[in-house]
Amino acid sequence: MRNNRSLNKFFVLKLLFGIVFAVLVLKVIFIQVLNHDEFRKKAYNQQFSRKTLENERGNIFSSDNYVLATNRISYTLVLNPSVIKNLDPLLEKLSEKIKFKNLDEKKSFFDDNKQIFKSESKYLRLYKNLTREEMEDIENLNLIGISFEKEIERFYPESPLGTSVLGFVAALEKRGYFGVEGKNDKLLRGREGLMLYERGADGEVILYGNYDKQDSINGDSLVLTIDRTVQFIIEKKLKEHISKTGATSGQIIVMDPQTGNILGMASYPSFDPYNPYGEYLDSEKKVKSELRNLAIFGVEPGSVVKPLTIATGLDLGVINQNFTYQDNGVLRISQKEIDNWDKKHHGTMDLLNLLEKSNNIGASLIALKIGDSNLKKYLKKYGFGRSTDIDLEGEQIGSLNPKYTSDIDTASIGFGQGFTATPLQVLASYSVFINDGNLVKPKIIKKIIKPDNSEIIYPNLIEKNVIKKEVSDYIDDLLTKSMKANESKFFNLKKYHIAGKTGTAQYAEDGKYVENKTNTFFVGYMPTSKKFSMITRLEDPKSSPYAAETAVPFWMETATELLNFYNIPPDISY
Repeated sequence: MRNNRSLNKFFVLKLLFGIVFAVLVLKVIFIQVLNHDEFRKKAYNQQFSRKTLENERGNIFSSDNYVLATNRISYTLVLNPSVIKNLDPLLEKLSEKIKFKNLDEKKSFFDDNKQIFKSESKYLRLYKNLTREEMEDIENLNLIGISFEKEIERFYPESPLGTSVLGFVAALEKRGYFGVEGKNDKLLRGREGLMLYERGADGEVILYGNYDKQDSINGDSLVLTIDRTVQFIIEKKLKEHISKTGATSGQIIVMDPQTGNILGMASYPSFDPYNPYGEYLDSEKKVKSELRNLAIFGVEPGSVVKPLTIATGLDLGVINQNFTYQDNGVLRISQKEIDNWDKKHHGTMDLLNLLEKSNNIGASLIALKIGDSNLKKYLKKYGFGRSTDIDLEGEQIGSLNPKYTSDIDTASIGFGQGFTATPLQVLASYSVFINDGNLVKPKIIKKIIKPDNSEIIYPNLIEKNVIKKEVSDYIDDLLTKSMKANESKFFNLKKYHIAGKTGTAQYAEDGKYVENKTNTFFVGYMPTSKKFSMITRLEDPKSSPYAAETAVPFWMETATELLNFYNIPPDISY
């Protein structure tokens, strides 16, 4: 009996030892095989420490070599409240070394920090953006509990100049958003470096231990096509005409029509690149509208499309230069009506009359002759409904291809209604009338400068033979002649020929047109010098709903300053 009990005990012990051994084997397999990489990583992290090596984000320059965006080092003043018994005298000493912008900022320094100090925070950031000089002055006080954090922040020396073009860099992420900063973030950002060094069991660095280093790489710098003086002129005139007209927003773009170089681009309202989101986002927590560059945002273009409709009809041969039509009343299509913007009718009309009167009836009749498929095909060739590929984050392509288009839709597209396009697309499309029928694509980066100072030049891009040269020349002549007798003639420059077209588009909200609200455009160029082309847009101007009384004076006054800047001689003599 005893032998049986001994055998049972021996068996149980053997079983227990077997189980323990099996668990140990499984644990070893788990550690060394299944979770080998994870434990190796843990061991590596215990054995080695890492330190990030800072790099510099690339600079952004204007075409005339002014720095538009760069980096600056600043310091944040940090306090450890646990070692401070009385905050007031400390703040007083610190305030003597800080160069406050004004008395209000100094008052906030005292009031805000006293409030936070009461919250028993163990880490208190007292003041940001100290200069090196201020930091050293405070350091020399040898105050207990005071330290500094080095910050590399984005700096815009010309701010607010060019803000809507440049975008901004988020301080915490060090990532670019919107404009050039957003679109070219990877180029500008470069790569941080990494230092790995061996440490002992006590956590201290082993002086002659192993280490590994990955060097940091500074970001590429960009030279823009933007001219600093042109940018200054157009931003000044934009603000003036927003104020004069009471418009909700406005945009202006100046382009070299022979190269596609954007010489200036501005959008209002804009934002502060150091505090882009302000105190809040909009009510739906979306991006604030001020952050959008509306020069690359789609809206109905209106009558600026009419010269393109005429050019399409001529290029396809569905009309010729002697084309006439009857404008004796509203045009009825599919039980709907199309009328002229001023409700007036003029009998027999030709192509010059069509542009002079900005006649919707004539543009609709030509669009119907062209047909929906061909009209959209040509609008695509002019650059609508597709990206311009400009290096700005947030560009829209506009809408051009609904699934079904009726005759009334086709007729409406002919005079710029029923689809959307960006001001940039519209301006670029007019390059076909300046360049013998070739479309010049807009660009805003002139070249890249690598960290080793080598350069990559951005080429000019041209899409050839969009329309025939003879059609281009004819429309160029029509646009120049029509300016002498159209509704904008009272604001025209007296000493210069101008080729251009107004556009007054109805304002759409939630898919419906709003009474007494318009988007007004004027796009034009200097047909003799061809030095620049330009588009102006004002959204919902209160002074007048018509482009001839809002966008045209805006264009003409800006052109006057640009003509003086470029020293372009008059081409009309009296």
